Amino acid sequence: MPFASQMTPPWALRRPTRLAAHGDVRIDDYYWMRDRNNPEVIDYLVAENDYAADIMRETAPLQEAIFQEMRQRIRETDSTAPVADGGFWYYQRTVAGLNYPIYCRRRGSMDAPEEILLDVNELAAGHAFCEVGEFSISPDHALLAYAYDVDGAELFTVAVKDLNTGALRTDRIQGVYYGLEWSNDSRTLFYTTVDAAHRPDAVWRHDLSAAQAEDTRLLHETDERFFVMLYKTRSKRFIVVHLRSNMTTEVHVIDADAPDAALRLIAPRRQGHEYQLDHRGEWFFIRTNDHAEDFRVMVAPVAAPEPATWEVLLPEQSGLLIDRIELFRHHLVVLAWTSGRKQVRVVRLAPDAPEITDEHWIEFPEETYAVHVEHNPVFDTLSLRLHYSSLKTPPIVYAYDMESRQFDLLKQEEIANYNPDDYVTRRLWTTTPDGLQMPISLVCPKDAVLDGSHPCLLYSYGSYGASSESSFRANRLRLARTRLCLCHCTHPWRQRIGARLVS
Repeated sequence: MPFASQMTPPWALRRPTRLAAHGDVRIDDYYWMRDRNNPEVIDYLVAENDYAADIMRETAPLQEAIFQEMRQRIRETDSTAPVADGGFWYYQRTVAGLNYPIYCRRRGSMDAPEEILLDVNELAAGHAFCEVGEFSISPDHALLAYAYDVDGAELFTVAVKDLNTGALRTDRIQGVYYGLEWSNDSRTLFYTTVDAAHRPDAVWRHDLSAAQAEDTRLLHETDERFFVMLYKTRSKRFIVVHLRSNMTTEVHVIDADAPDAALRLIAPRRQGHEYQLDHRGEWFFIRTNDHAEDFRVMVAPVAAPEPATWEVLLPEQSGLLIDRIELFRHHLVVLAWTSGRKQVRVVRLAPDAPEITDEHWIEFPEETYAVHVEHNPVFDTLSLRLHYSSLKTPPIVYAYDMESRQFDLLKQEEIANYNPDDYVTRRLWTTTPDGLQMPISLVCPKDAVLDGSHPCLLYSYGSYGASSESSFRANRLRLARTRLCLCHCTHPWRQRIGARLVS
């Protein structure tokens, strides 16, 4: 219960503002608070913080104790699992007492001398905040393009560093959003910008050493429902411009070997049609919900990718929602939701054709878990890097051999004063009021008796197609230690329902 306070609770003034859009009118009483530079807004926020501090003053010692316990569980001097790419091993490391990561690489092996590519602590010097939004190595591994923000507005400045000399080039691109990709000749950058509503709406091409004023706008999306995203296929052949709204997508591609070429449209937008594109050889692989509510995987020739040429590779399976595809030279990896749990399917492909020669589902050691595909920059590989955790298992980075089906543990996050064997996870089921079976993931001390006498913290989220998973969180350990049962609920169809409720 909150403690008594002698302070008067702050009261935000109502100043009705009439907003009209799309033939609709709404009144926003607090629209004036959008202006972060307004002294009245700042004064109100300060008053709210002061009042909250006064209400919570008697819990200050407990807050500090919990904070210190959480901090002690974190290994402050640490390093990510190295990633091999182009003859180098790339990784990030952190140092106790420093607030930001250091980006590094070693040539040939991890026994080689370390090369610091970017020390974000140095970049942040003199600023109260610093974020590196994009970190992109050129295909020849000689240049680094990075996007940084020092005020929290998520509008980045792109700088380019010569990794042979350590010097910064003259290139500076201002007002950039997420999405930064190189052409294959390492001479051209592609990036996105936002409109006045901070919606990514445009794709630009920048030639090295040219002024930003000379950059070419390749696409401008005027429909306010659509957001522009940019990524490069793992094959390095295409740069993909992905336009998405809540229920509709549209994809264009740029030939990364011909950066001056025009964008190519794959399939024009059609209300309700969602699709994702990847590339292998002379074929595009397309995850689509066209005539497939739970999605299916199609293939189309690169030379003629219009929808009339699409052919089914993986048909729709009712109850199996295909969430994402990842493509390698020899394999297609499919991430799919079923019964509220994400699973990973590995499909071996014929050498020169989009034909299936074998397939299997990866078996994980626990019945309830969270998994996603880690950064896998190499196309021609049999090794699939996976990030795995559960309600009791700290995050692990695995290299999974897609042929031998063996796991190689590359790194596990170290949590001080914690033994996962002291806890147990279980997967339970309950029936919702509308008759659906819903899975519940539970973690508790191994010796806890589930007789209803212990308190329970239940968490669930699944709107907009962003279902949460049963992943590890170190800051929940204090709760579990006090015999509190932690439950994580994922509606088995919530990822689909959430997507359909928003139009």
